[in-house]
Amino acid sequence: MARRVTVSDVARAAGVSPEGLEKVAEIFRQQLESELHPGSKLTVRRGGEIVLDARGGRMSAAPDAAPVG
Repeated sequence: MARRVTVSDVARAAGVSPEGLEKVAEIFRQQLESELHPGSKLTVRRGGEIVLDARGGRMSAAPDAAPVG
């Protein structure tokens, strides 16, 4: 299952704990791996800056569904 998770380098400067974001990212990964959802995207912003960008899986459970972009 394709996935991409990025915790921004600006997280700490934006007042967000990178360690806390890593915990959120890990839960996101676990949800995808459990196949609870066929795919998902999560973006967390602080002060207009993206501090976490996570996506993975497919748009639906169909085997030929497009990946989450």
